[in-house]
Amino acid sequence: MLARPRITRRVVGALVTVLSAATLASCASGGSAPPAAGPGPAWCGTTPIVFGMQDGGGLNAWSKASAEEVLKTVRQCPNVTEVLTVNAQFDLQAAVSGLQGMVAQGANAIVVIPDAGGTGSELPGIRSAHRRGIAIVPWGADPGGTPGEDYLTYVDIDHREAGREWATWMGRRLPQGGKVAFIGGPAGNSPSAQEVAGIVEGLRAFPNVSLVSGETTWIEGGWDPAKAQQAAAGLLSQHPDIAGVFSDEGVSSTGIIRAFQAAGRPLVPIASLEANALSCDHQQLAAANPGFQLATVSAGNFVGRIAAQLAIAKAAGVEIAEADLLSPTALVPDRLVEDSVDATKPPACDPSQPPSALLSNRMTDDQLKALTRAGGTP
Repeated sequence: MLARPRITRRVVGALVTVLSAATLASCASGGSAPPAAGPGPAWCGTTPIVFGMQDGGGLNAWSKASAEEVLKTVRQCPNVTEVLTVNAQFDLQAAVSGLQGMVAQGANAIVVIPDAGGTGSELPGIRSAHRRGIAIVPWGADPGGTPGEDYLTYVDIDHREAGREWATWMGRRLPQGGKVAFIGGPAGNSPSAQEVAGIVEGLRAFPNVSLVSGETTWIEGGWDPAKAQQAAAGLLSQHPDIAGVFSDEGVSSTGIIRAFQAAGRPLVPIASLEANALSCDHQQLAAANPGFQLATVSAGNFVGRIAAQLAIAKAAGVEIAEADLLSPTALVPDRLVEDSVDATKPPACDPSQPPSALLSNRMTDDQLKALTRAGGTP
């Protein structure tokens, strides 16, 4: 696994963190792959690249893993001379000024997760960068707008499909029906909105399962374990008979588990994003909580590799050969990677990895290519 570079993350106005190529090299330790010493892959080109990456959130384990996935691609290209980073901490103005700051500092290839505010909130700045000739690729949250007109392209996992997968799995766990709820991210964020739409679609096949958190909204868990625990505690006070929970951040799901424990409630089925901590909780608690079944989809951080490849190649003026494309499509399928009732994909707890580890990120680029072409799972 690549070591995460020591990149300082701050709320950014005019301030943008700069990571030089030399710093990338010095940070590549502990078995991580250093930046390419010789010529990189053909898609890197030779044009000098100032690379920018922005996260509208940037605070949680998912965001940190996403930054590392982007850097896996960046490190392959010796022509990337600087990496600029912005962590907006879900503040829209910080996201806007941070993007402007990267543009002002000469970034010619940018990837951005536009999840500060709802769909379209960051679009004006993204569109402005695109019209200035910058290769900008939103990923991980719907930017709104039109690919090719407002930005190069938008790449992501299929969040709606993830919601359908969760709903189908949950419905099968609850043959007698019952109340279920979705604890998602901040209000208005695009991934949670798409996931709840998929959940609603999937639950239509299970009319005796009731989604008490709403069909277009969710309980705000902030993609943070402490906030998710508070949200779950409130849910249990209103619906003590809740029979299942959806969550779209794996480490946050451990906070949901803590809320059930604090309330003295047996654990219920949980459908979530993956996280090592969540799988380890299942391993430790399932025997005493037979109702605690777990299914997860990939956290999808690897999509950051796809976005970075596309942005770098465009900025370098290179057409990527089909065989070298990390993904031939902009939308990557997201199906169950762990399922405690399926012996072929049990929850994977790795005590040697940190609680925040997202094990699907261990894929090599070749494995990622196979995934995106086969429409399967990591």
